[in-house]
Amino acid sequence: MAWRRWLTGYRRAVPGHSASSCPTNLCEPAAPAFARRPVQTLWLGYRHHLVHYPVSGGRLVNIVAFSPAGAGEVESWSAMGRVTDLAAEFTGWDPRLGKLIAAAERVGRDLRADGGSSAV
Repeated sequence: MAWRRWLTGYRRAVPGHSASSCPTNLCEPAAPAFARRPVQTLWLGYRHHLVHYPVSGGRLVNIVAFSPAGAGEVESWSAMGRVTDLAAEFTGWDPRLGKLIAAAERVGRDLRADGGSSAV
């Protein structure tokens, strides 16, 4: 018997600029300083993970996260997600991660099979 689990993927590139470099108050929130370091950072937990790293010469910080899919989610590669849903998946984690997620005013969402199958 084969099994398959579904994962919800969230993605967003968050502006990496600081508020002081914004010419007007119309700029989007900036990624926290820890996320703008020129390294890839991976946060791991039970059935969840999130990776972030700077792109475009540090102008953006890319965020990619995965968590178990909820009942009724529809497979899609182009759906928009809700930042509140992403934040809820990482509630109780390091507060810095919450600040990074909050910097994303919107997120993309996709649904994927984890690729696992097993005979029972």
